[in-house]
Amino acid sequence: MYTATLCILTYGDHTDLAKRCLQSLVRSGVPLPLVADIRVGLNTVSDDTDNFVAMWAYAASCQLGIPVRLYTPAGNSYKYPTMRRMFRYPAIESDYAISFDDDSYVSD
Repeated sequence: MYTATLCILTYGDHTDLAKRCLQSLVRSGVPLPLVADIRVGLNTVSDDTDNFVAMWAYAASCQLGIPVRLYTPAGNSYKYPTMRRMFRYPAIESDYAISFDDDSYVSD
């Protein structure tokens, strides 16, 4: 059986997009037993987005039993350094990595 790592990069003050993207992963019927872990990059997000993602990550990891890792920019790093950290630390061990921006979502 194949496994996948889901990587989601959120941006700026767009809490509504982060909510739609992250909540769609749970509602869509994605075969979650095939998901090895979920990684969410917080690229200079607002406090509202940061708070929502933190609550979602905790609830998702408890409810789904899947590790959810959060990545925040280090120093003055932005999109690409955050993405590199998401994809490299720790190394992805699943068969596939699926990447989403926060304006993406999984349709029912």
